[in-house]
Amino acid sequence: MTKTRGETRVPDRRRDNPKLLSFVIPVFCEEAVLPLLKERLLALVGQLPCPVEYVFVDDGSHDRTVAMLQNWALEDHRVKLLEFARNFGHQWPSRLVWTTPQAMRS
Repeated sequence: MTKTRGETRVPDRRRDNPKLLSFVIPVFCEEAVLPLLKERLLALVGQLPCPVEYVFVDDGSHDRTVAMLQNWALEDHRVKLLEFARNFGHQWPSRLVWTTPQAMRS
């Protein structure tokens, strides 16, 4: 089906809901903002029509970020945590998630 905008025909690009929507979230020393992030993510996913997972990739935090995420993961099976021993920069978290099988993130 196509929609008409003036003289231009734009194809309808609707698709089925994904089987799983993954939020990949790099974190580094985020202890101060994690409670707000958790609140906002929970509000958002309550509106989504599909299951979700949160994949947090800790980039060597030296505060309570990891402990807070581990506690959240105990409360919510959708929370996954991958940890780096040191800071590798902002591009590595996404690269790691795309190359890590889902079974290893569970």
